[in-house]
Formats: sequence, C-alpha cells, structure tokens
Amino acid sequence: MLDGFTLFLVATVVSGVATGVVGFIWRLQPSVPGVRDWAFGLGALTVAMLATWLRHLGMPLAPSVVLTNLAVLLGYALIYRGSRLFMARRVPRHQSPFILFCVVVLILLYYFSAVDRVDLIRFVIMALVIAAFDGLIVATFWPRKRAGHLASGYILVVGVGLHGLVFLGRGLWGMVVLAGGPVGGTDLVVGLGDLTSVVAFMTLAMGFLALTAEHLLRQLEALAAQDPLTGVFNRRAFFAVAEHVIVHRSRTGQAVSVLVFDLDNFKAVNDTHGHAAGDDALRHVVTTARGALRGEDLLARLGGEEFVVLLPETNAGAALRVAERLRAAIATAPAVLTDGTRLTLTASVGVSTAGPQDRGETVASLIARADRALYAAKAAGRDRVRAEGAAPPRDVTP
Repeated sequence: MLDGFTLFLVATVVSGVATGVVGFIWRLQPSVPGVRDWAFGLGALTVAMLATWLRHLGMPLAPSVVLTNLAVLLGYALIYRGSRLFMARRVPRHQSPFILFCVVVLILLYYFSAVDRVDLIRFVIMALVIAAFDGLIVATFWPRKRAGHLASGYILVVGVGLHGLVFLGRGLWGMVVLAGGPVGGTDLVVGLGDLTSVVAFMTLAMGFLALTAEHLLRQLEALAAQDPLTGVFNRRAFFAVAEHVIVHRSRTGQAVSVLVFDLDNFKAVNDTHGHAAGDDALRHVVTTARGALRGEDLLARLGGEEFVVLLPETNAGAALRVAERLRAAIATAPAVLTDGTRLTLTASVGVSTAGPQDRGETVASLIARADRALYAAKAAGRDRVRAEGAAPPRDVTP
C-alpha cells in the first residue's frame, strides 16, 4: 500500500478533479436538481483537504482542526441535500437541528485539540460522523421501487457504502483502543481510510456524471412520448404502451376497451377565437378528461382535436359508463379563455371492446372500431356516446 502522505496527496488531487467535473456538469445542465449542491459539496471537501495541508505549513492545530472539519460537515451536508433533491425526496425545511449538531461536533473537536488534546478521540468522532453521512447518502440512492429507479445510483451505493464501512471500522477501532484494547494496526486503518477516500471521490464524480446523463436521457424519452401541447401521451407512445396491455389481455383473457373522442365543431372555435384560444381549450379538455377518467386509464392525443383512451380490464358495460361520464364532464365544464369568454364544448365518443373471445384484436383494430362508432355518433347529432359491436353502433346517450 502507498504511504499515508502519498495517499493523502492523491486524495486531495482527486477531490479537486471531482469538484471540477461536477461543477462543469452544473454549468452545462443547471436545471438538473441537486447538481449545484453536489458541486459545492465536493468543493467544500476539497477545501477540507487543503486546510489539512495548512497544518503542515505551521497553522496552529485547533484552528486547523475546526476549519477542516467545518468544511467536511458542510461538504457532506450539501452532497446529502443535493442527493435528496435529485431523487425528489423531501428536504427538511428547518436546519436548526443540523446546525446544533455541527456546533456540538466542532466544540468537541476544539476541546480535544486545544484544551485536552486527545487526537484519537477526534479521530473517532469524525470517523463516525463521516460513516453516518455516507449511510444517509447510500439510503437516498438505495433502490426502493423498480419503476423510476436510476441504475446509475448503484455506483454511489457501492462506492460510498464501501467508504462508509471503512470509516465505521475506523471509528470502532478507535473506540476499542480508547477502551484499553490493542493499539496495533494504526497504519493499516489510516491507510485504508485514505485509499477509500480516493475511491469515494472518484465514485462521486463518476456517479454524479452517470446519474445526470441518465436523468437527462429519461427526460428526453418522456418528451419524445409526450404531446407538446397538452402533456398527454402522443400517438406513438400510446401505441407502444397499449400493445403491452393488449398482449397481457391475450394471456389473461380479460376484456379491454378503447374510447375515441373528438370535440364537436372545433374548427369554429379556432376560426372565431383564434388558434391560441383553441390551444387553451384543448388543454382544458385534457384537464377535464383526466378528472373524469380512472387512474389506470391511458389518455393520449391522436392529433388535432381527437383523443383516445385505453381502458384496461374493462368490459363493454363499464366502458360505456366511463365514456358517458367523460362526455358529460366535457359538456358541463366550459373552458374559460384568457379574455374571460366562457366556451362551452361538447364531444362525441366512440367505444369498442375486446372480450375474452376476441383473440385477434390489436390496438389498431380497436381504434378503428371505436372510430367507426365515433363517426356514427357525429352523424346522429354529436354530443353523444356510441358503442361499436357486431350489430350497427348503438346510441347509449340518455
């Protein structure tokens, strides 16, 4: 193993490089949550490493200890906060308990530096504090739900977890020595700590870089699947998700239904009030539709003023009830335009269902059937629901 001086020198250099890498990420992608805290947190840890060198240049012990460990506490706190922000976890609003904790730690470190110098006690205190922070960071990135979990988080779980275990071992070793146990292994304990610190800084830089890249990739995928005007799925994304539901239905034999609805006389809205008002009206309809649909229903925009809804595990009767609730919600919730105009909208809805016996149904065929029912509803006078079946589509609107 390298000697302690060389390891500490390498750790200082690597911490500076890690700070630069994450700072560069922050400058490139300032909108990614938590990256700024990561950059400043690593910067504070680099300051802590540099402050340690001041001790070798003649800086008194007590001020050096306080400055170094203040930077360590601040650095870890910022990295932990940034990690929670990145993972969309709640960040405590009140910082008083943490500030009090830091004050107590710094007072103890000062006392055992300037009043009653016991280097090993300081060693134990900071080893356990660092291990605790490492544990909090690992817990933040520990996979809880498969959906939404970022695979890059495993880099931090492994690297920071290893660092935390080593520092926990350092703290326990120091406590054993303080209790009168054997003093052997000092060089090994210190050397392992310095070595894992090098690994931890490299892990943090690589992990933060990988997490940011994965986060941005998921954002791009979400944008590619989203209708830019209304925020619901676009046609391509709807077909991709719906095909999985249809395949699952063919295995389980459960019914699945599709609604296709179109806003009546919507061209007149654009011609009378302008396309901006039409866009507002479409967004309003989406909001209204979401309130009328169930949590498991999948809403997408096919194009223009035409939308489609996939109803998993829904038979014909239940689909008709959902369709009527949707039609009524749109008809009874006027859109309020920016100029205060209340715009009453109506929708015609077509319904199709694939039952257990309909093995050959696809997403495209269900939409085509629902589309035929939709046009039958339009022909019958609009603002109504029609169900498509083997017989001619029937009007189910009261």
